[in-house]
Amino acid sequence: GARVILIARTQEKLLRAQQEFAEAGYTVDIVSVDVCDSAAFEQSVEAIYEKYQGLDIFVNNAGGGESGPLIDCSVEKFKEIMDFNLTSLFVGTKAAAKCMKKCGGGVILNGSSFNAILPTAGKSVYSTSKRAILTLTTTFAAELASENIRVVGYIPGLIAVGRAKDKLERMGKEKLEAEI
Repeated sequence: GARVILIARTQEKLLRAQQEFAEAGYTVDIVSVDVCDSAAFEQSVEAIYEKYQGLDIFVNNAGGGESGPLIDCSVEKFKEIMDFNLTSLFVGTKAAAKCMKKCGGGVILNGSSFNAILPTAGKSVYSTSKRAILTLTTTFAAELASENIRVVGYIPGLIAVGRAKDKLERMGKEKLEAEI
């Protein structure tokens, strides 16, 4: 019974996802915006709230970024990864919380990564951004509890898409499952 709105930067991916949901019998709306454009992202969240007169659940799930060895990572690359993983989550949480206060509460889910707990060599900036998400999530949870807004984090594990799918194929599903 929920109305689902997908937000992503790539219109083509959004349209494909919308079609997949339709084929499964579900209707979803889509909004194309770059979550690294803080003003546009915040305006999109507010526009969704205004259009549907509510916002009950908000999922911050943007993430990625390969930095390579720390010594080779430029300041620009560091900022790019932090903007994509951490700043967008901050902006999304803040915008969603403002809307949820108006309707009496809600739930904000923040996606992190196993790299937040077990950093991997070559992923220092990514791991740092994902660890910071854990701190922001617990801080936001404490700050927003009195507004009846729950803020929770999750670590999804390996999802077989993109680079993760390639890794899964290289490792073999059985070997990966044996390590879990």
